Amino acid sequence: MRKFVAKNKKESKKSYDKDEVLVMFESLQDSIGFLAEGQQSIKDELTSFKDEMYIFKDEMYSFRDEMYIFKKQTEDNFGAVFKYLSSLEDEVMEIRADLKKNKENKSASKKWMQGIEKRLTQLEKKLVVKRIGTLKQKYNPKIRSVIGGKK
Repeated sequence: MRKFVAKNKKESKKSYDKDEVLVMFESLQDSIGFLAEGQQSIKDELTSFKDEMYIFKDEMYSFRDEMYIFKKQTEDNFGAVFKYLSSLEDEVMEIRADLKKNKENKSASKKWMQGIEKRLTQLEKKLVVKRIGTLKQKYNPKIRSVIGGKK
């Protein structure tokens, strides 16, 4: 049998048989195979993770777009409510001005005054109900569905 001699700087005198060298190479080849399999497994897991992150990224973009739409709708809704409440407040102010004017002239009949007071009371009630509803919508989204808004 032929013998292989390992050489390094110190000139090692140990020699190996051909069979021993083949066993070492087979062992080294098996170890490299295990490393390659592990490397492939890691690569597959990273590819899977990357795919999941792309899906998540798309979902987040979709969510962001939905939030922009929701924000715009909410701003529009609050604008409409504010406009409506402002008109109610304007009407209340007009009624108060009429009352003050007629009280000063003392020409208003009692029946007319009672009608104006009733109208004023109804408007004030509507105003309070709308303000409470608006605050509930603003601070508790779950209540929106109860009072007729969208979820």
